Amino acid sequence: MANTRKQLGARIPEDVVRLAGQRAADRNMSVGDYIADLVRADAEGLRQRAMSSAERFLADHQALFDEAETPASSPESTGKGIRAA
Repeated sequence: MANTRKQLGARIPEDVVRLAGQRAADRNMSVGDYIADLVRADAEGLRQRAMSSAERFLADHQALFDEAETPASSPESTGKGIRAA
């Protein structure tokens, strides 16, 4: 990821601005870096929740997937009814 910086303007309540400044200072970070870290953590959290949901879905429905992948009794799968030319 490139380290290119872009300025962002946003209207944020004064108490939130003060709190962001305090939290950033506690971490020896700029407010911009602090906000960027929050956004990255939020995005990673979304990704983790999506992956967990997908894993649960697959686990809950694994038998159905296994059944769909198992060939049905057909002339091709049993060898019956197939003649050499």
